Amino acid sequence: MNEQFKNHRAGSPRQGSHWILGLVVAGLVIMGSGWAQADTVRLKDGSILFGQITKMVDGKISITTSFAGELAIPATEVTGIESMESKPVHLKDGTVIQGTIRSTGTTQMEVIRTEDQTIVPIQAEEITAIAPPAPAGPPPVKWKGEIVGSMAITDGNSETTAIGISGDLNRRTEEDRINLRAGYYYSETHSDSIRDDQFASGKYDYFFNEKLFGYLNTRIDRDAIKDLENRTTGGLGLGYQFIEDDTWKIFGEGGLSYVNENYGNSADDSSYVAGRAAVSFEWWIVKEKLRFTETSELLLSLDDTDDWISINEAALTWKWNERWSSNAGIRYEFDNTPARGQEEGDTKYTLGVGYSF
Repeated sequence: MNEQFKNHRAGSPRQGSHWILGLVVAGLVIMGSGWAQADTVRLKDGSILFGQITKMVDGKISITTSFAGELAIPATEVTGIESMESKPVHLKDGTVIQGTIRSTGTTQMEVIRTEDQTIVPIQAEEITAIAPPAPAGPPPVKWKGEIVGSMAITDGNSETTAIGISGDLNRRTEEDRINLRAGYYYSETHSDSIRDDQFASGKYDYFFNEKLFGYLNTRIDRDAIKDLENRTTGGLGLGYQFIEDDTWKIFGEGGLSYVNENYGNSADDSSYVAGRAAVSFEWWIVKEKLRFTETSELLLSLDDTDDWISINEAALTWKWNERWSSNAGIRYEFDNTPARGQEEGDTKYTLGVGYSF
């Protein structure tokens, strides 16, 4: 009995060592299988890196390792590579081969096509990139806009009601610029309308280079107080962007426009081709806080130089934050040949609150 017990005790260490040896062998097998599935990069100094080759661009091979993350190795330091996963291989002649890669010599390589497993021998110097990142596309086109609303009601010595709303929508890319605007204003005193006008406009600029651009524009106005049922203008021309940065935006334009005016009294109607000149000015007095803008436009009839219209608009905007702002503006229009009974000059003032988006 004691002898059996001794034999059993004597056999325990050997049995335990067998289990330990089995675990070590299993671990090596697992590690070996992991290495077998990894990509490899061999270096001139004899080092071998195991991991996943992610790309080769700009003369560097990137491999993600478990011990050091992503490493970028100069291709001049690499003597051989082997990838286990299919990758797009870009060659100097523009050819792209999808497949796995392996080195067969210092300067020779093979790409095994994924589609049919054929072997394509190539020289290492023929490869320009492996799995390069997709080229960045143009930045997304962003529209920006602002809505300005105003309202005033007084009671007592005078009874006045005034409302106004206007909107501006614009887009700017390297190649072009679009600006859309519209507005409605109305005010009355003792039930007598003293202002009732609307407008809508659109303008498209196409840049031939950084400074020079061509434009198409159109605008329609209605002013019940001036008996103007509608004035439609549309034209084209050239412009020059003198400055465009975060502080200043200044450009000038010149071209031709067609003007058509319809009044309540048809005898005052007119239509003509006009020469057009315009300038636009924007200045951030306090960056992202206080902005001043001004535009001036002249329309001169080519049939009768006494028939002309000039329009000047200026506005001061104080931004409370990224979205909200206060706005004060003035618009002065001078029509050298107004409808009968109407004054040549007309000034309009606006005060309101704006929301930008």
